[in-house]
Parts: sequence; C-alpha cells; structure tokens
Amino acid sequence: MATTKSIQNPVFEELAYIQASLDEFTDRHVNSKPLPCRALLKDRSRRCQNNGWLQSQHAEVAKLFIEFKSMTKCPETDILYEKLELFITYTHCKRHVEVALKSFREWTEQQTTAASSSPPTSRSASLSPLSSSEYILSTSVSEISDLLSQTSLTGEPIYDEPVSDCDSEGIWEKHEKVVTKEILILSDTPNADKKMNIPKGGPKTGGKIRGLGDVRAPRRQLSKRDNTSVFQVINSHPKEAMMKEGTVYILEHKNIPGLYKIGFSTIGAEQRLRQPKNCYGTDTKIIHETESKFRGARQAEKIIQAQLLHDNILIGACEKCGGGHREWFEADRDKIFETVGTIETFVQMPAYVKKDGEWKLSAEAYEIVGPMCRLDLPVLLKGGHAVQKEATEAGSSLEIISEGIALAAIQKKSPELSNDGEKPGEGQLAELPLRPKRKQRASVAAS
Repeated sequence: MATTKSIQNPVFEELAYIQASLDEFTDRHVNSKPLPCRALLKDRSRRCQNNGWLQSQHAEVAKLFIEFKSMTKCPETDILYEKLELFITYTHCKRHVEVALKSFREWTEQQTTAASSSPPTSRSASLSPLSSSEYILSTSVSEISDLLSQTSLTGEPIYDEPVSDCDSEGIWEKHEKVVTKEILILSDTPNADKKMNIPKGGPKTGGKIRGLGDVRAPRRQLSKRDNTSVFQVINSHPKEAMMKEGTVYILEHKNIPGLYKIGFSTIGAEQRLRQPKNCYGTDTKIIHETESKFRGARQAEKIIQAQLLHDNILIGACEKCGGGHREWFEADRDKIFETVGTIETFVQMPAYVKKDGEWKLSAEAYEIVGPMCRLDLPVLLKGGHAVQKEATEAGSSLEIISEGIALAAIQKKSPELSNDGEKPGEGQLAELPLRPKRKQRASVAAS
C-alpha cells in the first residue's frame, strides 16, 4: 500500500529562510500586475502594499520561479546564489529590499561556513535527490504559505512567538507559518504509522504532538562536536533589541515529560503566559525564571538555543496559532537548568559592553571564552561568578573610598572667616560668625 510522506522542496526550503511567503505568487504570476512586496509589516497585520517588482521585470520573475519549482536539489553554486539574489530583489519594494538582501547575504555566508566545517559525505548525502521513479513533485506551490523570513546564525529558521511582549527592530524577527512543499514518496511498507500523539522515538523524529502541532526535524544537523554556531552567537554584535532588559524562563510541558520551552520576556513569565494569544498558557508550568531583569536577556536566550541546538524541537505548524516555534527542547531536566543558569550568569557579568555605538563582547568575557574549543559550561559559570564577585568587591571598595573623600572634604580649610576675623588654621573646621545679641540688633534697627 503506497503512503505519502512530507519533505521539503530544497530550493523553496532555502527561500523560506530568506524571504516571506510565495503563497500568492502561484495564482497571480501569470498576470502582469505587480504583486505587493513580500515583506510583512511589524504588527503582521498585512503585507507591504508597495509594488514588489516592476512590470518590465515580470517575465524574469516568472522564469526564475518556474526554474526553482522544478529543482530537486539546492546546489551551493555562485550561479544559483545570483539567481536567488535577483529573485529576492524583484520581490521586495525599495523600502524592504535592503533588509531582505542583508538576510540573504548572511545566509550565503552561513552556507559557506557550514559547507567548509561539515564532512563532505553528510552534505552530499543531504543533497542527493531521489530518482525520478521514486517521487512526484506536488504541483501546488500555494501550499508554501507564510514561510520564514530570516535565518539564524545556525542556519536554522527563526521561529519567534506569535505575540511578542516587545517590539523587535524590523519585520524579520516575526515568525511565520511553515507549510512545506510536498513530495509524494511511494512506499511499499504496509500500514505505515500515521500521526501519533507523541512520535515514535521521541518528538525529534518528526510527526505530530497533540497540543503542540506538527514537528519538523531540524533541516541540517552539525556534528555534536561542532561548536561553531554557539561561538558565532556569542561573538556577534547584538542589536539594541537583543540587549533589552528582561528575564529568561523555562516552561515544562505538563503532559509530555522531558519537553521544555525556553524563552525570554520583558514583562515576566507569569504575565507572558496570561496574554490572550499565548499558545502555551494552559499546558505548561513555569519551573524557572531569572531572579531579576538583566540587560541582554534576549541575547542570552539566543545563546542558549544555539547551545541546545541538538535538543531543539521545531514546531512547523502550531495547533493554536498555525505558526512555527523553535523554543521547544527535548532534553534532560538537569541539562536544561545547567545551560540556562550558566548562560544567564555569563551574560550578567556583563558579557557585553557598548563600544563605539555597538554592543560587543567584553574583555572579561573574551578572556573566558576565547581559549575554548567547545563551550565548557562549568568553566563559563566559574568565570562568570568570578567576574561578578570582583565587580561586587570593587563596588564596596569604591563606596569606602567615596565616604573617605567626603569626610576629608568636610575637614578641609574653609574660606569663611572665624569670629576674630582671622582664617582658621589648617585642619580646623571653619566656624560660622556668631549671631548678634538682641540689644545689638535693636541698636542697629534704631540707627
């Protein structure tokens, strides 16, 4: 009995991480009328209404779309990159095209880095298409709706929560629905397993988790010994939005043991869960939150996600909002707590200082992580505590010095004259002139 299995069209999968969705393009690309720009507005209420391309560019856009649609693999070549860049340029307005192209160029650099650091066999295996007799490409590209619009530093899609409690800089931090292009794979295995409450072998194997949604396996897995992604995040220059004050929290799923959500909030985890459009306000409980707000909470969350990359569960289609989430992790509870607690401490050192208008890794933080080949959490925690202790002791010493300076200032020679009209001696306190007696004041008044 033949069954179907969903996997992604590789070219559209890559485009999913770079730009907004192509859902309307399929139905309307035959018309010469320009489509609106692919960019979403900040509030996600609608797409930009500016024209995405000129009428004269329509033929080229349609040609590129048809070419991408027919591809069965996504080779990393300069020619393909040029075509992708051209396609993105034509499908965004002048206001948003630079942001989209910046995201694309970052993605290109990540692809080059990943290719150079990954074993040749693993990459070639992931790019090998099935023979033409083994699959049939679905003809409906409209199924690719609301695709993601930016890559993370790890090359994974960025899934943010549907309703954020703070405004991000730009439109590219918002999550979007992920509905992948289907390839129908013929299988001779009878009675193949269909969607289950918890997929066999754990959530990371894919399938559907009741209460969460469709689970997607990570698009690309680096070796567990490869710490490139987490060091890239640590050494990055965070934007101002990443360095806002907030807390990092951990939610534990009430019905699925070993499943945790790690997030950040500027208003607190309790209030975050009470928001009306929060997807996980009922099925989870808070098991950890930073004691107090600290600067860089969102950057800490990003480092944590990179460190736990191999434990990440990607929700491709949430049951509550239909969107995607990347904040879920399947791991040992102690591992989750150790990772979150350590990186919180590290960022609070502080790990980042503002220099020349940019947030950069501090000298103390670089001294800790610089010599590392892999992220050593115990060393990171020890270093973070040591720096915080030094800062506390330095602060106490500064208070004592300040008090001493204040006392010395009081005891310094005063320019005021003493009662006998002479200046007081060195080290003496200045005396204020005596107030005149009543008779003296009366005589002065009479005169």
